[in-house]
Amino acid sequence: MEYIFLVVSMLSSTSRSLLSKRLSAFTSTLAGFGAVNSLISGTAFVLVMVYCAASGGFALSGLTLVLGLFYAVFTVLAQLSYMRALAVGRVSSVSFFYSCGFLIPTAAGLIVWREGISPVGAIGILLLLPAFWFCGSKDVKEKKATENKGSAWVIWALAAMVSSGAVGLIQKIHRTSESAGEVGGFLAVSMGASFVLSLLPLIFSGQSPKSFGMKKSDAAAAAGCGICVGASNIINLILTGLIPAVIFFPVFNGGVVVLSAAAARVFCGEKMTKKGLCGMIIGLCGIMLAALR
Repeated sequence: MEYIFLVVSMLSSTSRSLLSKRLSAFTSTLAGFGAVNSLISGTAFVLVMVYCAASGGFALSGLTLVLGLFYAVFTVLAQLSYMRALAVGRVSSVSFFYSCGFLIPTAAGLIVWREGISPVGAIGILLLLPAFWFCGSKDVKEKKATENKGSAWVIWALAAMVSSGAVGLIQKIHRTSESAGEVGGFLAVSMGASFVLSLLPLIFSGQSPKSFGMKKSDAAAAAGCGICVGASNIINLILTGLIPAVIFFPVFNGGVVVLSAAAARVFCGEKMTKKGLCGMIIGLCGIMLAALR
């Protein structure tokens, strides 16, 4: 059953990637990012509170509070870096770097929590790396067309990778701690703090969302993105307590990369290169092998 929810989370994260690409046009400034991300995190917070109400409320220990706040900081940093990278990069290329953040919690699972991994699973994880690269590859024409954009997107994408890895690591730390049962409290703190942190640049700028040219359809896209973020966070936090890190993070991130590459071709018109198709095939093989216990 957990793998069914894992697929749902993959689809939610892929949808967020596509919606974020549209919203990246408004995030050229910190104030613009605040306007977009406050809508996203605010919607995610509402979804989390609905989850808490449906699950009977939430408990909140000191450890959960601290971890939730750190989670919020790295979540906002990851989203800021991710959106800035999307503004000047391709969905599939940015997703490659972003998803490589799985290496941080996966390594922690092996070293800190001593989670075992089969030889077949290790091969699957290794296969994901070239798969990520091929999925993010460009053809010659695309390289020439995007040369004038420089390499700024790479820096933002690397920052997003490290931040997303930290987010996954904090999830695992909480779910293996004595406060593991406080899922609702952790999510309420993290999403609420993310909302506040996102609002700060907008408040200090003195601007309104309308000043960025945002329309109702853009606000709806942000809300949709928030639903995807909230759903993915709820599912992932629960699953990190059920599935070993050495399996969950490679399979989840690998699935998002493959789905993002396919979705970018269908919905964003990004050309699927031969390398990209090869990457998707290798990625699927890697995911299946990594999922074996």
